[in-house]
Amino acid sequence: MKRIIVVMFLGLFALYSYGQLTEQQKQLYERKIQSYERMKNLGGAFIPGGVVVAGAGLYMMFEGNSQQTVDLGEVVVTLGTGLFVSGIIFSIVGKRKMKQYKEKLDLGIAYNQRMKGITLVYRF
Repeated sequence: MKRIIVVMFLGLFALYSYGQLTEQQKQLYERKIQSYERMKNLGGAFIPGGVVVAGAGLYMMFEGNSQQTVDLGEVVVTLGTGLFVSGIIFSIVGKRKMKQYKEKLDLGIAYNQRMKGITLVYRF
């Protein structure tokens, strides 16, 4: 019984030490995580900004006194819609890529509360 436990422990240790990331890889992944976090935050700022700009454009279109104001309102609505859509895209891509690189940094033994147990995470 002791031998089995020792062999299992050595096997886990071998897997854990074999899959370690180099320091350069860790730094690269951390920089990418920061970059994608900025992208996600930028997208989060673009979404309400696009709504405000599009709302201002709609107001200009419907409350405008001249044709020039209505045309300008259409341009502003178009810009606001583009800002809103790009914000959604930035948020989704930033969140997904940030999660992907965080998973690459996680390696080893972790406690999972949902499954009420210990799991071995090995990524390559």
